[in-house]
Amino acid sequence: MIGWKALKQALREQEGIDEASPKKVVKAWYLAGHLTEDDYVALLAAIDDRNRLSHVYDAQTFTAIIARLPAHAVLLHRVRQSLHAGQQGDGAALS
Repeated sequence: MIGWKALKQALREQEGIDEASPKKVVKAWYLAGHLTEDDYVALLAAIDDRNRLSHVYDAQTFTAIIARLPAHAVLLHRVRQSLHAGQQGDGAALS
């Protein structure tokens, strides 16, 4: 997920936190108040789905993950909004 690298940069610039892995970056962004708990959990699930797609060998798992992509797209839009809110100095989590 490319989005985690944008979060990583924003986290470093806005919060002074430097994490290395996607899940640690997402957790730190959440703990800094930039994500709701629901979006935090959903973003971790999206990362898991991305990782599974790299190694999926059965159609049922593939189809299930593909079916979740529209929800992941909506989630990434909210994450993008949290980045913009953070750039404006508003650390409040978006709902």
